[in-house]
Amino acid sequence: MSTKLKKEFLKLLKEDEEFKYTVIGYLGLAELLKNIEKLWENQNRLWEEVKALREEVSKLWENQNRLWEEVKALREEVSK
Repeated sequence: MSTKLKKEFLKLLKEDEEFKYTVIGYLGLAELLKNIEKLWENQNRLWEEVKALREEVSKLWENQNRLWEEVKALREEVSK
């Protein structure tokens, strides 16, 4: 491919949206982009689930600590 043709091709990719998306279609990049978008959506959904799980674990720790305080109070009461 000549240098002039390469420059013209790159210019068209930069300036002509329709040409750019036609090339993307021929290269199969559109399908890749869709798949990448789906992966990002799935990853974001997973991070939301991780966040929710962390909040639940935090609540469990709080409840466990509360129970230990109650056990401690009961022990002190029994030892009097």
